[in-house]
Amino acid sequence: MDAFEDILKARYTISPMIHTNPYHVEVIRTPLTRNINVRFDDIRDEIIAAFSDHITTQDHEWAELPTAETARKIVVRTSNRLFVGLPLCKIVGRVFTKRNESMRRALRHLAPVIEERLRMHDEHGSEWASRPNDYISWLIEATEYQAEDWQKGSVEDLTLRILAVNFAAIHTTSMALTFALHNLAANPHHAEPLRREVEMVVGQEGWTKGAMVKLRLMDSFLKESQRPNGGSSTFKHVSTIPTLTLKPVAMINRKAKKDFKFSDGTIVPAGTHISVATEFTHCNEATYPDPNGFNATRFSDLRDKEGEGLKHQMVTPTPDWLSFGTGESTLLIRYGWEFQPDDSAGKHACPGRFFAVSEIKAMLAHVLLNYDVKFKDDAPCPPAMNIAGNAGPDENAKVMFRKRINTSTL
Repeated sequence: MDAFEDILKARYTISPMIHTNPYHVEVIRTPLTRNINVRFDDIRDEIIAAFSDHITTQDHEWAELPTAETARKIVVRTSNRLFVGLPLCKIVGRVFTKRNESMRRALRHLAPVIEERLRMHDEHGSEWASRPNDYISWLIEATEYQAEDWQKGSVEDLTLRILAVNFAAIHTTSMALTFALHNLAANPHHAEPLRREVEMVVGQEGWTKGAMVKLRLMDSFLKESQRPNGGSSTFKHVSTIPTLTLKPVAMINRKAKKDFKFSDGTIVPAGTHISVATEFTHCNEATYPDPNGFNATRFSDLRDKEGEGLKHQMVTPTPDWLSFGTGESTLLIRYGWEFQPDDSAGKHACPGRFFAVSEIKAMLAHVLLNYDVKFKDDAPCPPAMNIAGNAGPDENAKVMFRKRINTSTL
């Protein structure tokens, strides 16, 4: 959290309490994750509505749309269907501008709902008829045992944490969806096997979180789309090894609270930031053969090996897969230092990764069943952009969508 605070200056850009008492993180890790399957019908319903509103095509004609912008609009609504429900899910994600202005705009929409929830909670506790099963309710319940006294019943503090979870969820998830759409458009031959998998699995399981878990080929496709595109801080590192220059992406950042000495004598002074070279890790040829190529079955092939079924899932953090973080001891920096992972792997992983991956799979499945996608003039997949220390999809890239003559009953 200290590194996060230094990088984002969250005490100024969001609020000091997000850093000093981040109780909303535990809400994401436990009740939100536990309720993904319970709320999956609502998530699916919002995906259908959001795609219908934001991807409009006429008479089986192609429509060219900005991928990143369109993905954000869809992710905002889908995520907030779980966070705040209807009708606010169509509004809340659009209020992010400057901090004070965001709070004022968010309070206009959220305050009446939160005040009513607090009143009902005071009167009836955590169990009452028609209590919405959403992030607002889970936050209010968490304040009972995790928030400071002044925060309990604070409409402003609850609103702030709804904005904070939007900040964390929207951009990361929409970038992952954008990268997936770009790779699908650049490699249209992958659409049919992915579509067949969706039809088979969802046909048997229905639209559930469990069905999303069983989409092994899609999991591999999404993970491969994300692999070379870390989506976090980018910096240039010139190695001390002659002729070797690396441009790693750092997905995991930590701040040394005291001086630390490695076994090779390297000293990290207190206050120093240390980061894992994600791009170097994800594009390491020793781990990932042909790292610059796109191999949609790279991870599903690995999962087919005995005992490897869980290890290579998109949600599983390992020393070689860092997009969702990992345990402290797996911060492998391979510039002459060697560290061994321990049983804490996953302790510091993204708490919302199970929701994010289920959500992305449901959205990509909807695309596969309902649209054809391609780049204009069969253009190649656009490279990621590095802006002010961050890696993300090309904001100017566009994908063409065409409504399929859908023979599926899903």
